[in-house]
This record gives sequence, structure tokens and C-alpha cells, in this order.
Amino acid sequence: MPSVTPLRGLAAALALLVAAPATAADRPAARLCFFSYNNAAEYEAVSRFVAQLNRHAPVRTEVVELQAFDTDPEDAIRAAVGSGLRCDGLVLSGHQRKRKFWGERSDGSIKTKHFEALSCANDSAGWFHDVKAVWLQGCSTGGQALLDPAVKPKKRIDGGPLPLLQAEIDLRDLEDSLEDVNGRLEANLNEDNIAVDYLRIFPAATLYTWTHKAPGEKAGSQNSLLFHVAQVSRLAGAPPALYEDPRGRLSPAAARRYGEVLYAMLTGVALDAPGLTEANFLKGWQAHGDYRQKYAFDNHELKAFPALLHADAEILRLNRGLRCLLQTYPGKDRAEDLVAYIAEHDHHGPYNDLLLLALLDKTADQPELQQRLQARLAGSGRLMQYLAQAKHRPAAASLHQRLRSATTALAGQQAGSVNGDGAAMVQP
Repeated sequence: MPSVTPLRGLAAALALLVAAPATAADRPAARLCFFSYNNAAEYEAVSRFVAQLNRHAPVRTEVVELQAFDTDPEDAIRAAVGSGLRCDGLVLSGHQRKRKFWGERSDGSIKTKHFEALSCANDSAGWFHDVKAVWLQGCSTGGQALLDPAVKPKKRIDGGPLPLLQAEIDLRDLEDSLEDVNGRLEANLNEDNIAVDYLRIFPAATLYTWTHKAPGEKAGSQNSLLFHVAQVSRLAGAPPALYEDPRGRLSPAAARRYGEVLYAMLTGVALDAPGLTEANFLKGWQAHGDYRQKYAFDNHELKAFPALLHADAEILRLNRGLRCLLQTYPGKDRAEDLVAYIAEHDHHGPYNDLLLLALLDKTADQPELQQRLQARLAGSGRLMQYLAQAKHRPAAASLHQRLRSATTALAGQQAGSVNGDGAAMVQP
């Protein structure tokens, strides 16, 4: 049985994990981290499962427990974030009620707002953004709808929020107008669905939740992630012979296949295995609650959500961007300062592309200022990289094109100025 590190040794254990290579072999590796608040059964079952996969797959997965027994879960997440230990996937396992997790292994509880503060902070946001898959193994961790269908007509945002930004952003009172816009966004979100919180907290992660009762120990909760891997493998087109019971001893071929599937779910990298897409990850979660499938629960009360980073949930994505800005931005009421801040801190840009578009529109009558804003944004490599990858979204494509055009025009002006008067030409 895997041992659980006590708190006094947790920092040392994390330091060893960070310092050591992910694997002795030169195979691609992913890391799955657990915060087991109630019991260690899921961590132990997944550890045994992964040990089989690692013996045969061309990739490796490391399984790590980050919630030491009888310790404060707030201390545990701070230690994990501060250690530099990167997690590709994360399992939060325990009792969940009123937006907090707890259990018999934890000394107290942890609320979503504690996670969110760390997720927004500039010095720790990267840790949360590295996570590509999150399993919320607790009751009532996700509702069916992200938006509130009962929002009052005066507050309802029809379509995307860009027109709202264009109408409401006031350059003379920037911070207050951002707060007003964010209030309208939050009025449209379904506050009863805590998946809204966790999509903001882990915005690059596919999210797996239970809409009512999650399986408990007596129902075999430790098999959930194993069943999920098996269902994804089946849906992604694995030969029927490789659809083996993940709870038992696996053939080398099945272990290899399941290893590739889990690696893809944790990293988004499918290697040479076709069909390992987020769409099938989502379907696989649903299927693992369908009793008609082998290796599944009889529990249809579950819901999976695509990662916010590239999803079509524009209201929630902008809400994540504005919430983090309002929590961390120093508060200078100047568009140029705000744009420089977003460009400087990588995690803000992808969730504020609509805001950046609105600011460029608002400065159309100040061409010199607009040019400075565009130049500052175009110089942010991470932002430009994201916009290039998100061209399926009209706002991202529009902003990317505007910044590229502005950069080309600026380069042309500079070249013309140099060649025109010769003053800036380098003399031999």
C-alpha cells in the first residue's frame, strides 16, 4: 500500500520530486496529483493501475499524493504550489458541500475561494494553468448549466459580451466600469453550479464532476478514474480485445493502450493514437456512469465540461479574466497601464481578449495611444501564441489580425523613416 507523507516531511518529499527526473527512462511523462481529503482508496487504486501501465506503455504517469494525513488542506495546496511540482492532472477527493471540500484525512476544510485566490495571484497562477484535467470526486460538484436561465431580462447578455464591453467601458473611470461589467457577467452565471468556480480556477483543464451523489467507498469510488480511462479507450476506437477490466491484471497490450489514453487525458497529447480528443474524454466520463457499459457505475448524475481556455463559454471566460484583474491589478485608472499589466502577466491575456478589443476600439480617436497599446500587446509572445491557436474564436482571430497588421505597419513606418532621411542608418 502506498505510504502517505506526514506534513513535517511533505516539503522535503516535494523537493525530491521536483529535483528528480520524472522518469529514469527517456519516455514522455505526465504527473497525476491527488488531494485525498477523505480516504486514500482512490489514490491507492490509481497507483496500482498506473504501475501496470508504466511497465508496458511508451509513456509514463507518476501518481503523487499532496494531502498529508491530518493536515490543513489550505496548507497542503500552498505547499504544492510553492514547491514547483507541476501537476498535469488533479483529483480532489472527499466530501463536498457549500463550495468546500473536507474529509477524515484533512484537518479542516478548503473553500473554492481559497483556490481561486491562488489561481489569480501572479506568482501562482501558472501552477493552476498547467493542470489539463481535474476530477472533482465529491457530491454536487457540477450542475448541468453554466448560465442562469432565470436571469432578469435587463441583466441578460444575449450572444457574446463584446457589445457590453464596447458600450460600458469608460476610459475615464476604468476600474469602476470593469467592476460594473463583471457584475453583469456574474448575474448571467449559474451560481448554484460550482463547476463555474472550478472552471475559473483551472481554466486550461477539462473538468469532470458529479451533479448529485458521487460514488462512495461502498460503491467502489476508487474505480472511477479507472473506468473513465477504459471508456475513453473504447470510444476512441481501441480493438475490443484491448477493452479489459482496469481493476484486474492487464495484458501488456491493454496496459500499453490504457497508458496512452491516460497520458493523453492528462496532457492533451495523443501521440500516434487516433481518437484521443477532448470530445471523447467528455463522452467517456458520461459513459462511465452508464450501467449498460462494462466497467461503469449505475450513476447518471455526472457532467463533464471542456476546458475554459478554448471553449465557447465567452461570458465565463471573460468573467475569469476580469475577476483576476480586479483581484490583482494595482488599480491605476489608465488604459495603457492596464494593457501593459495584461501583457506582462501571461495568464491574464487569454481571458481578456474581448476586453483588449474593446480598449482598442475605445482609443480609436487617440491614434498614438492606440498604436502604443497595439505595440505592447504584439510584443507579448505568449498572448500572440494563444491568439494564433484560438483562431476558431472570432474575437481571438480579430485581435490576432489587428495586432499583426499593426506590427507590420509600424515596422514599415520605421523602415521608411530610416531609409528616408538616413539619420538612423548605421555607418560603415
